[in-house]
This record gives sequence, structure tokens and C-alpha cells, in this order.
Amino acid sequence: MSILKPLMIFCHGSGDTGEGAKAWIQHLVPPSEFEKWDWIFPTAVPIPYQLNGGAISSVWYDRVGGFDPSFPEQTASVERSTDQLMTILKAESKTRDPSRIAIGGFSMGGNIAYQTAARWHAQPEIVSLGGVFGLSCY
Repeated sequence: MSILKPLMIFCHGSGDTGEGAKAWIQHLVPPSEFEKWDWIFPTAVPIPYQLNGGAISSVWYDRVGGFDPSFPEQTASVERSTDQLMTILKAESKTRDPSRIAIGGFSMGGNIAYQTAARWHAQPEIVSLGGVFGLSCY
């Protein structure tokens, strides 16, 4: 594997997009620091979001009823999004040491990052990711 910058995969929050998250992060992180990393800002596939009256929205998964733990995520939508992110991780790990990859995000994006990292680390004989994080997750 060639020496590449470390990679940050940053997942947006509910209703945002990868481009929106990128603009936000670029506003927060000084350019000299931002340039030390390679970045990927994926966008969730828009789906009907029940907590928004069924309106189509870029969310990583659907919920029915609310945020209380008695109202669980709709697992099919979780799986679709983790598959999307696992595809990115697998592609990136062909050219970059996974220990130099971090995945995380804001709110719902942090939640799906945790779900994806758990699936990544459940694979046999896998190199651990460099980090996983969530900002303002629930």
C-alpha cells in the first residue's frame, strides 16, 4: 500500500447531505488542518422518513414513533446504509491501511458510523479502523 494521508469518512446528520457536511466542517476546521487528511463526505440515499411525516429525506435510517428506545430503528434501512458505508471502507482499504481510516459523523451520521464500525470489526482477520466517533449522537 502506498503512503496516503489518513482518511476521514464523515457522515452528515438527518436531512443534510455530504456536501452540506463538507461545507460545515470546512467552516470549523482551519484549512491547514483540513488538508492533512483525505476526506469522504457520503450522502445517505433519500428515503421516506417517518419522523418527518414520510417526506423524502437524506437520512441514514428510518424510525417510527420517536427517539425513545421503545421505538427502534427500522433495521432494513440501517442495513442499506451500513452496506453503502462498508463498500466505501472496503474500497479504501485496498489502497490504504485501515488503521489510517476513521469514520464518524454528526447526530444520525455518528450513529450510522458506530453501526458500520461494529460490522467492520466483526469481520474475520480484519485490520482495525483507526477511529470511530460521533458528535451529538443519541
